[in-house]
Amino acid sequence: MKCVLIAPPWPLFNRPSIQLACLSAFLKRHVPEIGCAVFHPYLELYQKIGLRLYDVISESSWISEAFGGMLLEPGHEQSQIWLIKKSLGRRSRRRLFNSSKEILKVRDCLKETLDVFLERHDWSQYDLCGITVSLNQLTSGLYLAREIKALAPSIKVVIGGAGVPEEVGQELLSQFEFIDYIVSGEGEKGLLEIVEGIKKGKPAQRGVIRGEIIEDLNELPIPDFTPYFAELATLRPSLRFSPVIPVEFSRGCFWGRCSFCNLNVQWKGYRRKSWQRLLKEVDFLSKRYKTLDFAFMDNALPPKEAKEFFDQVSLLGRDFNFFGELRASFSRKDAHLMKKAGLNIVQVGIEALSNSLLKRLRKGRTVMDNLASMRHLLEAGIELQGNLIMDFPGTSQEEVEETLSILKYAKYFRPLKPVSFWLGYGSPVFNDPKSFGIKAKRPHRFYSRIFPGRTFDVTMVCEYSGTLKQDRMLWKQVREYIQDWQKYWVDASKNGPPLSFRDGGDFVLIRQVMSQGQVLHHRLSQASRSIFLDTLEPIALEELIQRHSGISPEKILSFLKELQQKELIYCDGNKVLGLPVRIREKW
Repeated sequence: MKCVLIAPPWPLFNRPSIQLACLSAFLKRHVPEIGCAVFHPYLELYQKIGLRLYDVISESSWISEAFGGMLLEPGHEQSQIWLIKKSLGRRSRRRLFNSSKEILKVRDCLKETLDVFLERHDWSQYDLCGITVSLNQLTSGLYLAREIKALAPSIKVVIGGAGVPEEVGQELLSQFEFIDYIVSGEGEKGLLEIVEGIKKGKPAQRGVIRGEIIEDLNELPIPDFTPYFAELATLRPSLRFSPVIPVEFSRGCFWGRCSFCNLNVQWKGYRRKSWQRLLKEVDFLSKRYKTLDFAFMDNALPPKEAKEFFDQVSLLGRDFNFFGELRASFSRKDAHLMKKAGLNIVQVGIEALSNSLLKRLRKGRTVMDNLASMRHLLEAGIELQGNLIMDFPGTSQEEVEETLSILKYAKYFRPLKPVSFWLGYGSPVFNDPKSFGIKAKRPHRFYSRIFPGRTFDVTMVCEYSGTLKQDRMLWKQVREYIQDWQKYWVDASKNGPPLSFRDGGDFVLIRQVMSQGQVLHHRLSQASRSIFLDTLEPIALEELIQRHSGISPEKILSFLKELQQKELIYCDGNKVLGLPVRIREKW
């Protein structure tokens, strides 16, 4: 039996598909005699159109899906071009597509790339074709599925991935007759069930296959990226690069309660690998593929196991570069440990700088936690990629005002990215809209631009009615502040962090760049220094007073009030956080 697995455009071009690498390794273990080819045609597309253009398109689901839609639903280009132009956003991105003609050139390049790929292979030799799709691979994946089915009618076409959870998958089956199976959930056992059925001559009936969960992730084989590296070697020398290898520490989310999140629609239950297994995996992959760059695909790294992993991986003595996602629950010490091990870029689930809004988002974190995380990462030298959710349904004036009041402290750290709330299929807000002030929900209107003439009842992204207009008006001032924050950060961080300190043993020197550009210097000596240093991790006032029992509580509170007025510390209820980050050089 022979099968082929395909990752269509437009994923991040420098990351191979973790799904295909895991699936191919799993199939080979359980069906040793299977012939399993793996293809990544998006690498050829990158070679044709270049990095800048590929990145701009793959960063937007609407843009990438509109390009695939032109191939899947020809004859409606004006509708799809409108969506691309609408979604370009920043002026720098719009310059890449000054005219509809330039958009059509990219469409033609996409079609030529995929058609050459289709012509190159004899699809009749395969019994099964598996295509993985995420939010920006659906239309190009459907195009490949349709064309492969036309070239080899007997082949069984399977589509799986994050973009096709059960009801969405059922909708696709009803719309596109060339799909034989949708695998919803984890792909390994679902695909194996289909393969074994075909192998026995008793293929499963057309429909949605719910993949059983893998209870013990340590039992999974190490992902096989060999086909990806073979394709990478065919690129022109000037376009070759060192790819970022995706790895899994866990599946699901150990928190799993955020009201806006639909990342776990496909996962059932939380499981993680041991740090020993992941260390073995990273070590093996690094040696086998001569690579040092890795990205964790987890919703959030498991705190305890991650500490053990980073502590041990640093002992390998290699210059690793890791990306990962974290909850805002790590310490200053943890941040420095992770940086030492090679964690250089992280996404932290900040989402809000209002305690009230954080509760409605069900984050299980506080503003204090978020500011501490932003502080610790900056001090450790880890780049933060964090979002601030705008327009969350039913936002109150008080929540916006609280956010603005906190931003004056947050401005000393790397700016957050403003992200408009979007209603995702399967999220708690989607499942219980009335509790969040949503009166009605429906498939997003942009799907009618991507798939003209088709009507979908269930889609991954939805529209809703309720308080949206009011929410956008309320958040306007925050958006404006973030624009100022971004400008301030560019200027204020040229010579180091905008708010930093150096320790002199019995005194500290603090440097502070104000919003208007002036630089202030503060010196704290002896007891003042000691109190300040104790606040570099969030600390309860009661504990701080106990540590410095030789000083009256009134003096300590007065000192803290003075520091807060100068924006050197943040106080929230009974907790205090010192904001300056330590550096060891003169500016």
